[in-house]
Amino acid sequence: MTAEEKRRAHQKELANQVNEEAKRRLTEQKGEQQIQKARKSNVSYKNGSQMPREKDIRDMKIFIDKKYETVVMPVFGIATPFHIATIKNISMSVEGDYTTYRASNLKAPGDPSVPSTNLQNAFRIIKEVQKRYKTREAEEKEKEGIVKQDSLVINLNRSNPKLKDLYIRPNIAQKRMQGSLEAHTNGFRFTSVRGDKVDILYNNIKHSIFQPCDGEMIIVLHFHLK
Repeated sequence: MTAEEKRRAHQKELANQVNEEAKRRLTEQKGEQQIQKARKSNVSYKNGSQMPREKDIRDMKIFIDKKYETVVMPVFGIATPFHIATIKNISMSVEGDYTTYRASNLKAPGDPSVPSTNLQNAFRIIKEVQKRYKTREAEEKEKEGIVKQDSLVINLNRSNPKLKDLYIRPNIAQKRMQGSLEAHTNGFRFTSVRGDKVDILYNNIKHSIFQPCDGEMIIVLHFHLK
């Protein structure tokens, strides 16, 4: 049997194993009720004691509570809190020394007695809090389904096996960055030239594939995680 025939036979064997594993997994899941993850409720304050007592609130001005990610604004003369998650978008229009402010379908009174300085400052802070909240929500969504692994045990021996001048995929930054992959006691650590670190433990690797440079322009080391 030639090398090519052996390779094809091995690929067929691996394909059969993958199909059998998928069939077993689907069989186990059959009949099981999938529990939908409950949507997180965004509540500004659990009780009235957490409501801030700032001067801006007493003066019926817009106040942004960064700690609880809440916008407190006057509605019919009553300071009313709105969690940042309930505000889809905001817009602001300036006319002379006065400002009209809109937050999604909510509108702060455009009373001429309200100077634009407070609303301009509120607009800027709301954007900052909104950006921080959306970034955190996106990070939490990305982490869903990720297998939590143990901490990497660093081997301080300088003779650890190391591969240099590598690129990791997917990219850990907007720009592709070079780095090195070093073997430690219980896993690998990729370190970029900027100092970013990605740890991969040995017991979290299901399959590994190595493509040498024989007849290829790119050397590939692929880890299929559990």
